Amino acid sequence: MTRNQSERGLLKRQRFGRITASVAHDVKNWKEETKSDVLIKRIMDSDKTDISGLPSVRFGLVNGKKQSNSTMT
Repeated sequence: MTRNQSERGLLKRQRFGRITASVAHDVKNWKEETKSDVLIKRIMDSDKTDISGLPSVRFGLVNGKKQSNSTMT
């Protein structure tokens, strides 16, 4: 019954938008040297979700670069 369940459409639909135990484990064991965008992609399942058009994401991209430049001087 549990064989290949991760490949079944019903299970995928039920898990959509949820943080699973494996994702929670990755968050808990996150290391500073790991790029944060990798962790965010894992949480958001961003291979399937395009968040680049969200206003908050655009704001962060623009202002994050400004902030990085101002702290370097």
